Amino acid sequence: MSLFSRQKRNRTAARIRSRVKGFTLVELVVVITVLGILAVTALSTFQSFRKDAKISALHGAKDAFATLNTQVYAKAVLQGEENKVAGMNNIDLDGDGNNDIRGYYGRIYYVLQLEKWLILGDDFTISSPSRGNPANPIFIIGFGPNKPTTSTKCHVEIYYPQDASGDVRYGVVSDKC
Repeated sequence: MSLFSRQKRNRTAARIRSRVKGFTLVELVVVITVLGILAVTALSTFQSFRKDAKISALHGAKDAFATLNTQVYAKAVLQGEENKVAGMNNIDLDGDGNNDIRGYYGRIYYVLQLEKWLILGDDFTISSPSRGNPANPIFIIGFGPNKPTTSTKCHVEIYYPQDASGDVRYGVVSDKC
């Protein structure tokens, strides 16, 4: 191979290298498509984690309410108030001699009293949509600043019995969390 042909080949290769800078349009489209697929996958995974976290928080609120209600009921039994629907505060919770809450068969009956004793944090709101209709929950615990209703579909429902012999029912509704 002669020196002349080698120099010519080197110049041609240098010209080709100097013209090929950056990415081709096809390469850019492929990279953007791959990044889009990764973003959609990550978003759906994030949404799933978010929903699971909300449902777990609702279960925690339900368990906290059930624990508080059990403690209140135990105090009511010790004070002989478990079979009464009181017209005024009749259960002493802290042992200071003053009745702290109004009992409903030994359970908490009013939202304001419930909010005082059940510390859930600022993310939760408690409402009491119905009194007297056993088909409706007595308390609803949900997320956000607005009072939750049965139509929010991301809340805890608490149903009280109609008499002293019944059990409290708790349910987590998580259709739209």
